[in-house]
Amino acid sequence: DARARDRALVANLAGMLALEQGDFEQAAALFEEAIALDPNYKQQLYRIYSRMIRLGDPARAIAFVKRDQRNPIRSGFWHGLALDQLGESDEAIKHWQKVVNVDLATNEEPHLLEYILAHYYLGDAEGTGLGLVLNALQEETDGQWALFLLAGVGWALRGNVENARTNFFTGMNQRRANGNGLLLPWESWNFLLDLLPEEDLATYAEFFETEHELAPAAAQGLTNRSSV
Repeated sequence: DARARDRALVANLAGMLALEQGDFEQAAALFEEAIALDPNYKQQLYRIYSRMIRLGDPARAIAFVKRDQRNPIRSGFWHGLALDQLGESDEAIKHWQKVVNVDLATNEEPHLLEYILAHYYLGDAEGTGLGLVLNALQEETDGQWALFLLAGVGWALRGNVENARTNFFTGMNQRRANGNGLLLPWESWNFLLDLLPEEDLATYAEFFETEHELAPAAAQGLTNRSSV
């Protein structure tokens, strides 16, 4: 069993490297190998499909999304995003609407981020998503950089530049204080690319990693592991 887990770890790491290198077919095969060797990887499907969508293969990602049955809020949002990238905007809207119609009072899935993002991708005309974030910030602000990020996106959608920049700045500083990086991550920048007009992006770019690059040290580490 220990040997199988080690082989699964190597396969998963090699799959992540293949994703970064744009070899999506090889990445999918390696992820399947990891899942077959260690069922625990079935609980990490999100790491596979979200990265696959962002790095450019939404069609193949959907197969992994559909297997994430335990997390309908999270998988529903990303399924919609994958479909949107494939040009199927009407189907994407249906998935996001299912997400926002989930009754949080009776749902134990703790994926507030995707629930709020679904509101944002539907336009959040009534400010429901932003309101949820602001309520969460009133309850807990210490170390919650992702909440400030979401608040910033919500304000940016409503054209409130001052509030958006203030929240992005706070989230960026909290992330720095936690040792997670100097700027808000590239993955988060993609939400702004999706949701805001191109002319608004320069207003917020200074707070984000706006380009995705595989860090040399990380690439070397993954290469060494994948050759075990």
